[in-house]
Amino acid sequence: MYFKVFSLLRELPGIINTAGMIAKELKGLSSQKPSKENLTDSNRLAKLEKAIELQAKLNEQFENQMKIILAVLEKTQKMVRLFTIVSFSALGIAVLAIILLIINSIKIG
Repeated sequence: MYFKVFSLLRELPGIINTAGMIAKELKGLSSQKPSKENLTDSNRLAKLEKAIELQAKLNEQFENQMKIILAVLEKTQKMVRLFTIVSFSALGIAVLAIILLIINSIKIG
């Protein structure tokens, strides 16, 4: 489980860079001033197709990373549950030991 977390952390800069590049391209597409050349339907359609392809790539990458994060979080949740059960068991044993110690000290005293 920890190895998946570390591998996810190693991939994070690449994810951020790719997302940044896609965001820059989308921003560049949206910030272009319309000119007579850009007003044709075929140019608009081509730019729209490019924007949709970029958004699809970004969505796919985001979805894949979220699946990895979800798997890691589920395993972490299981480990936390197990740790909680073990902790409460140890607490119960400690309380039982203290009670037995008090009972033995009363019998001796």
